[in-house]
Amino acid sequence: MLHYISFKLRKKKITHDHVMYIINKVLLPRIEYLTQHIFIEPNKCNEFNRILRSIFKHSLSLPKSFFNSVVHNLIYPNILNIWDSQLRSQASLLNAQINNPVTSKVIEFLFLTSQCKLWTNDISETTKYFHKPSKHFNRLENLICIFHFYNLSFNTNFKYNVTGSLHPIRYFIVDPKKYFGFVKSLKNKNIFFLDQIISNDGAFLKTWKEIKKLLKNNRRRRSKWYDFLKDNIVLNPSTNRLQFTTQSDNMSPDLGFPRPKIIKCNNHSVPCKNQWAAFWSPRVSSIVYGKILEKSHFPGDSPKVYLEHHIPFKDMSNPNHNITPHSTPNLLTPCTGCDLHDSFYIGDVRPKCIISYFSNFTITLHVNIFKKDNNQFNNIFIVHKSDSELRADTFKDYKIRTDPLFRNRIISSQSNTPHLYIPSNINHRLVNGLLLPNDIFNEFYILINNLASFTNLEFYTDGSLKIDDDNPRMGFGWIFTSDTNLNIKFSTQWPSSTRAEIMAVLTCLIIVASLSDGFY
Repeated sequence: MLHYISFKLRKKKITHDHVMYIINKVLLPRIEYLTQHIFIEPNKCNEFNRILRSIFKHSLSLPKSFFNSVVHNLIYPNILNIWDSQLRSQASLLNAQINNPVTSKVIEFLFLTSQCKLWTNDISETTKYFHKPSKHFNRLENLICIFHFYNLSFNTNFKYNVTGSLHPIRYFIVDPKKYFGFVKSLKNKNIFFLDQIISNDGAFLKTWKEIKKLLKNNRRRRSKWYDFLKDNIVLNPSTNRLQFTTQSDNMSPDLGFPRPKIIKCNNHSVPCKNQWAAFWSPRVSSIVYGKILEKSHFPGDSPKVYLEHHIPFKDMSNPNHNITPHSTPNLLTPCTGCDLHDSFYIGDVRPKCIISYFSNFTITLHVNIFKKDNNQFNNIFIVHKSDSELRADTFKDYKIRTDPLFRNRIISSQSNTPHLYIPSNINHRLVNGLLLPNDIFNEFYILINNLASFTNLEFYTDGSLKIDDDNPRMGFGWIFTSDTNLNIKFSTQWPSSTRAEIMAVLTCLIIVASLSDGFY
């Protein structure tokens, strides 16, 4: 279109005023109309401007080397710059679309789609680090990126946040050339926050071997974004010490700690082998380690574990005063007896110190025998996590369960804005696909997390009918009866006159882990 008009104008005997009118009042509005839903890149705009400037200079008999800035200057007879014209029209159009009740929901959806695409909580903050519009950006993302060059800000009355922490990983991997490759890898691994790949004390980056254990497909080679983080945010590559320390209370109420599996309710305990656990004891204000000897789940009682108490052991055969507490091997040895011993335990008499504790209040550990010459009796064990990190884990777990103010502060800080929940397993996808309205999603997410450690579950389900002033109302509900002390239950009204009891069974099924045995 531009070449055609340029060819025609060069052959016409018209003045520069005619050329200005045709370009500014005819041609540019046509371009503006055709590009309502696309964004012309800067290099293309420069090419278009070059064609129009040559026509204008020809009409004034100016040399081709004449300054381009004068041609677009408002003081003199001028033609509009396509880039500036596009920016004004696109900004006005976006502002109108957001404030129009007919199109506002469409723009809101586009913002949410862009957040998922860029793997971010804030599009504006992410695009700020790009020095120019990207071919990977859509119209909305390019426009917000360009606003930063003109010191323009764009605020909306809606915002979607991914809850779980305060440190999205995109702050630390912003490299315009590699960003989209990093994002693709992080999406496949379901890693959104930096806190997922650092120690719980917020001071160390986890090793790639530790990160692989958290992934579903752990056979992949080390990702390039991990090397980028080590080069840019790690102070000491040998210890993975970070250049900064994140806040210690930036976790969500569901910390995702692994728990010992709950056995089926019966009248006898079950012996265990090679299973370890730890918990925070307010009695001694410290972490307590133990090897699980037996598990019990008696009728009317909460599931418990019986642990052989182990205490930290310091290896004096290889003293090294230069390593940090995080890098020091976490060694354990059996306790010879202390005031934590449970004298009511009846079983193996060889352990000197036995502790009983609620199963859901402990965290499972990965422990092996310490293979060194000074371990002749195989009574020294090494934990695959540092003592400082496990102390932080168990203390956070204890505070979440026992301190309502601590728990409510975290929940309230995350409930001020609508949030985007990233489903991580089949239960969450079933909740999103089968249930309405959306405001009950969080309640079911919490139920899923609370029952994740159970392998044998039992529910009591029922439907109900209430007649009030000749206005019958149906409802349904269920109670988790495998452990009544947890007080896990759900009930709601049902608008249909049928299928209430089927919905009660369905809501139980979608919160049960795929490997569990459920009884209804």
